[in-house]
Amino acid sequence: MGSCAEDELPAPMKKARTVVKLTADWSECSSAAPAKYMVRIGNETQEVTGNVNSFLLLSTSDYGMVAYNEPQGVSVSGNIATLNTAATRSEGSSVVTGNPDDLFSVSEDLVQDELLALTGDTLRLTVKMQQRTRQVNITMDTDVESIKSVTGMLDNVVSSIDLTTGELLSVAKASVSFTASPVAEGEASMRLKGTVRLLGVSQEKAQRQIMTVEITKEDETTETITTDLTEVLSKLDEGGNTPLDIEGRGGFNGNVINWVVEEKGDLDWLK
Repeated sequence: MGSCAEDELPAPMKKARTVVKLTADWSECSSAAPAKYMVRIGNETQEVTGNVNSFLLLSTSDYGMVAYNEPQGVSVSGNIATLNTAATRSEGSSVVTGNPDDLFSVSEDLVQDELLALTGDTLRLTVKMQQRTRQVNITMDTDVESIKSVTGMLDNVVSSIDLTTGELLSVAKASVSFTASPVAEGEASMRLKGTVRLLGVSQEKAQRQIMTVEITKEDETTETITTDLTEVLSKLDEGGNTPLDIEGRGGFNGNVINWVVEEKGDLDWLK
């Protein structure tokens, strides 16, 4: 029987399958982790719960991976997450929901190298989940009394995102829900509070973030308040993903906004 030198010995055979133990790290997210989320490895997508899950992969294959949740108000197709349509205007343009539940994902490029050249040994992999949405809380004092309802619209917000790269893909108008309550003391009569969760805003100079608030009074007449939020929302990516609070009377943060108040009898701007 022949023999061979040590450097001529064949490489040991690796196991046909590799166990991947995946830990999702939510520590960089300000909102609570979702109860369930999706993990796609290669062409297979699996719904999982908890922070640690195991997957059995062929050691002879290379894999890409993305993890994401499917929150209310968001639709996911392939690698693209898109805000759901809230309304369609008469000219055919869509208005997307401005208050989806929080969206999370981990980019493929953060884990791809780990899923190449699997050895057959158990692979323990931790991925940092990224919060893609940021909540903006809006408080506005107004002299308008006897408010029946309040609706709002915000121009040029991001409506779709690539889950694997974080690239912002399209913009649209978003609806903003407001509540109204009396002010106990001070010069204002009513306080309006609104909440919106944003994937981002357009960075094009010509696409400004104009918020239009329509106040319907008890006598069915309306007032429209038009506000330019471009400057304050340009800092949306700063300071992490904790909620951003905007408040004021006659202007948010003192010098960001000029108010334009218009009296009219119907809701033409919604048509």
